[in-house]
Amino acid sequence: MYLRIKKIKNIAIIFSITLLLGCSDDGSANKPAENPNSPAQNNAPTASNVSIQGTPKTSEVLTLNYTFNDKDNDGEGKTIITWSTPAKELQRGASKTFVIPPGYEGDTIGAWVRPVDEHDLEGTSYAASNNMLTIQAATTIPPSNSSAKTNWGFKDFPIPPQTINVPAGGDIQEAINSLLPNGGTVHLEAGTFYAKKLRIYSNIVLEGSGRDQTRIIYSNSVTNGLAEEDSVISIKGKIAGQDTITHNIIIRDMTVDATNIGKANAIQLIYGANNILVDNIEVFGAGKSNLIVWNPDWNKKSENITFKNIISHDSGVHGLSMRFVLSASLVNCKSYHNLKGIGWDWSRVYYGEVSNSHSYNNLQGAKFPGSSYIYDHDNVIENNN
Repeated sequence: MYLRIKKIKNIAIIFSITLLLGCSDDGSANKPAENPNSPAQNNAPTASNVSIQGTPKTSEVLTLNYTFNDKDNDGEGKTIITWSTPAKELQRGASKTFVIPPGYEGDTIGAWVRPVDEHDLEGTSYAASNNMLTIQAATTIPPSNSSAKTNWGFKDFPIPPQTINVPAGGDIQEAINSLLPNGGTVHLEAGTFYAKKLRIYSNIVLEGSGRDQTRIIYSNSVTNGLAEEDSVISIKGKIAGQDTITHNIIIRDMTVDATNIGKANAIQLIYGANNILVDNIEVFGAGKSNLIVWNPDWNKKSENITFKNIISHDSGVHGLSMRFVLSASLVNCKSYHNLKGIGWDWSRVYYGEVSNSHSYNNLQGAKFPGSSYIYDHDNVIENNN
C-alpha cells in the first residue's frame, strides 16, 4: 500500500512541474507571439456608390464602379466582384469589367462587390444600384455574302495643321516631339531612316512619301527613342505624366524593316491606345510580331483600330495581331511567310471586319479565339501549314 501511495505522489509532483514549466511569470500559458505588422483592431471595409456603367447588350463591355471605404485607412486588397444572371454566375474575380457573352438575350444581369482590405479582411457584399439590367441583342451583322460594309474601326479626326518635313536620315523622334502638345504631321521624305523605340503621341500623323519611297530600318545605334519597350514604332495608351489615353494617330506610306530587332515587335499598339489607322505599310523581319495591338485585359482595351493596305511577312510570330479590341477592321491586307505564327490573329476582338485580304504560307492562316461578331468576307486563306 505504501508503494502505491508513493507512485501517486510522484505522479502528482511531475504533473505540477509540467504545469509550472508551461506558465510564464504572469501566469499566462503558451501565448503565441503577436505579429507586429497586424493592426491593433481591424474594421471590415465597405463599398459605396456601386453602379454598373455601359450598355447591357451582347458583346458590350460593362464596368462596375464603386468607392472603396475603410475606417482604418487600409488600402484596398483583392476585392471580389461577381457578375451574374438570376440563374447563373457568369464571372467572379477582381476584374471590374465584363463582356456580355452571346446566349443571354432577354435575361437580366447584375453585379456585386465584396470589398477586401490589404490585410485580406472581407466586408459584406454590396449590390449595384442599377442591378438587373435586361440584356439586349447585339447589332445585327450582315451575312458573309453581303456587299455591305461596317463602320467599325478607325474614325476620322481633325488633323492639326502644323507639318514638319524630315529629310532622309533625319531625326524622327525629334520631329515628333516638336509637335507637342497639339499634334500635327511628321512627313518623311523619300529615302532611308534609322530608328528605335519611336514613341507616337496623340493627334499625330507619321507619314512617308510612299511604301516604295520611304524606309525605316531598326537600328541599335539610335538612342533617343522614348518608348520603354523595344520596337521600331510604339504607341502606348497610358504614358506617365499624360492625363488622357493616347488616341487619334495615323501611320502610313512607308516600309518598316525590323530585321535586326531580335525578340521584339516591329510596330506595336499597347495598353489601350485608341483610334489608330495603319495604312499602306510594308513591315517585315520582327523577331516577334510585325504589327500588333496588345492589351492585357478589357480594363486596358483598345477601340477603333484599322489595318489597311498592309503587307506583313517574315516575322518570328504573327503577321497581323490584335488582342482585347472593341471595333476593328482589317482591309486589303496581305500576310505571308510567318512560319511560327498566324497570318492574322484576332484574340478577344468584338465587332470587327476582315475583308479582301490574303493569308498564305504561315503556320496558320487566321484565328479568332474569344472573338464575337466578326464580319469576315472576301478573303483568301491558303497554303498554310
